[in-house]
Amino acid sequence: MNVNHKLLDTLQNLGNRGEPVERLYARMLDEKLFIAAYTKLYSNKGAMTDGIDPTDSIDGMSLARIREIIQTLQNNDWQWKPVRRTYIPKANGKQRPLGIPSWSDKLVQEVVRMVLEAYYEPVFHDESHGFRPNRSCHTALLQVKHTWTGVVWFVEGDIKGCFDNINHDILLDIVGKRICDFRFLKLIRSMLKAGYWENGTRHKTLSGTPQGGIVSPLLANIFLHELDEYIVNILKQAFDMGTRRRINPEYEKANNQYHYAKRRGNLQTARSWQQIRQTVSRSDPLDPTFRRLLYTRYADDFLIGIIGSRAEAQEVKDAVRSKLAELGLELSEEKTVITNAANEKARFLNYEIYKAQDLIHRSVNGRVQLSVPKDRVATIAKRYMKNGKPAHRNQLLWSEIPDIINTYDVELRGYYNYYKLAYNVSNRFGKLKSIMWFSLMRTLAGKLKTSIAKLRPRYRMTGPKSGNQCIGAWLETDKGRRLMTFGDFHLNVDKTPSYTDRDPYLAVLRERELSFRLKHHTCELCGTESQDLVVHHIRRMKDIRKKVEKGQAPRWQEIMASRNRKTLVICRKCHYQIHYG
Repeated sequence: MNVNHKLLDTLQNLGNRGEPVERLYARMLDEKLFIAAYTKLYSNKGAMTDGIDPTDSIDGMSLARIREIIQTLQNNDWQWKPVRRTYIPKANGKQRPLGIPSWSDKLVQEVVRMVLEAYYEPVFHDESHGFRPNRSCHTALLQVKHTWTGVVWFVEGDIKGCFDNINHDILLDIVGKRICDFRFLKLIRSMLKAGYWENGTRHKTLSGTPQGGIVSPLLANIFLHELDEYIVNILKQAFDMGTRRRINPEYEKANNQYHYAKRRGNLQTARSWQQIRQTVSRSDPLDPTFRRLLYTRYADDFLIGIIGSRAEAQEVKDAVRSKLAELGLELSEEKTVITNAANEKARFLNYEIYKAQDLIHRSVNGRVQLSVPKDRVATIAKRYMKNGKPAHRNQLLWSEIPDIINTYDVELRGYYNYYKLAYNVSNRFGKLKSIMWFSLMRTLAGKLKTSIAKLRPRYRMTGPKSGNQCIGAWLETDKGRRLMTFGDFHLNVDKTPSYTDRDPYLAVLRERELSFRLKHHTCELCGTESQDLVVHHIRRMKDIRKKVEKGQAPRWQEIMASRNRKTLVICRKCHYQIHYG
């Protein structure tokens, strides 16, 4: 765990041993845990986004406020506020509901998440990758690529409205099997039932874990762990058969004839049998005595690999549907399909997955390949095109030249970083890069009222990583000049990506640093000693840096810019003066 706390270490040990937890509610009401939760949350972009109560904000946070929250919890008087519901666009054009809790609720949720994660992380299976430390979409895809050799059928799993249809009673029963604490379970139940506020009306939540809640992804993982348990420990154990495939009779015959002809010196016949041998598989793909079931899940998307017949793949699909029905969930029949691994491509986490077949390079036969879907690249390219051609972006015309270049570069790197595991990432994204380059150049030409031909020599970059479509411009900052570039990296396959969270030692230092500043009892603005300090927060550092560079910033902004901190621990008088002058 990133947080150094005895309770979290104890919970981790209990999870490793599979022992239940008692008196968790009382033990989690520790000031150090709440400070650690605050330390983790305050740097998030959404930390300053208000819920339904604008007065319940992160700005003005203090030790006194933390102690007040803990005291309320100890007295069993804690009341969750309904979340403020908003909507965010989905890739298919629809909208996804998002719940935004108030700041105090976020803080308590983070503490609950920390203790639950410490206990359940050793319990979860390796096949689960969503919303877990040091795991991602890439770890799920790499597990499929490296361990699913020889798979014959893919079962693409999709749960219909998973997060919105999680039954609260079943979820609490699942948590209650391992956490024997009525007060803790009551806290989770009241959080799930808090409801949401939309269009001036409060609505009840009868089911589901609200998207946007800090602890919601972990609760969904705990719920779907029941599915993992069933597939890995019951379905897979009953399905798997044999230790290895038998030798293919056709291959064995061709191999024996090849060696016989070679020993007799008949090289022409030996070459003929060698060509036949190369066209057939060494092992029997239809061996009825060998079966395997493979499984990987990321959040509510899962993929099952079957080494067996299609009828057996259908039986596995039916068994999974029955298990989900026990959990109150429904398998989407339209999106849950059985795919032939050799002749078709399955979709998982927006990658295409299939089994390689190569008569020349036989070493890759049977291995799973990852590729970038063609339609996915076409969808991304449409963002930079108009009437079938690359076009300028009006919303960027008022930005500075380095900022425009950096915007395009960050977007291209984001697309590449997600699809860098695909073998065809260079081919697919090479075309996308060209479209983005023309769109970028036309945006710059529209801003400067000139042509691409005149701009190209002005901003073109040279160097070992530079190509025809690499441009750059210098950005002046308070720390000196910084070169902002587009296209100065290679679109190569990353075969050994690394996935580690932030350095846990730095997280501990950050927690101790904030705790020391709060307990130092000295205002960082006026220098007076006070027992009642609060923390002033800002959303983004660049908002105050511009004022500092122009010499128009007040002293508190100069201090924050010089320290490169989004927080300032000050007395209440200084905090009042910052807000009200």
